[in-house]
Amino acid sequence: MFLTALNKRKDDGKGIDPTLIRNLAFKKKQFQSVNLDKLQDDQIIYLIFEPGFSSKAEAEKLGGEVKVTSKIDEGTTFTIKLPILS
Repeated sequence: MFLTALNKRKDDGKGIDPTLIRNLAFKKKQFQSVNLDKLQDDQIIYLIFEPGFSSKAEAEKLGGEVKVTSKIDEGTTFTIKLPILS
């Protein structure tokens, strides 16, 4: 049997501003080949998990996943799912 742990956190803050993330990504050289203008806001928000922004890869190395949803002036929800290792 494969067990996982699910951790979901939500705040009621300002949310993640996709325009700010897009502007930061434009400045980072690793995103020069990506057409950031064509990405939707929810796709832009996921850039926070790319190298230079965060360490989502660590969760994925363990067989887990990380999801994020955010709305300006409503808040952000992070859902982290990790396998339970014995």
